[in-house]
Amino acid sequence: MPQLSPIKWFTLYMITLIIILMLMIKMNFIHFNFNLFNKFYMNQTPSTKLLKWKF
Repeated sequence: MPQLSPIKWFTLYMITLIIILMLMIKMNFIHFNFNLFNKFYMNQTPSTKLLKWKF
């Protein structure tokens, strides 16, 4: 592991978290999980068809 200062490790950690969060928003996971409790989604079985990206 490279010798980085704690501030640089923290910025690297925050950048990776922001990238992962943006990818999750892009893949519509957060919107899908919040809408699970609606009546429209309770009648359906959760599937990957509701997601924007397919696996």
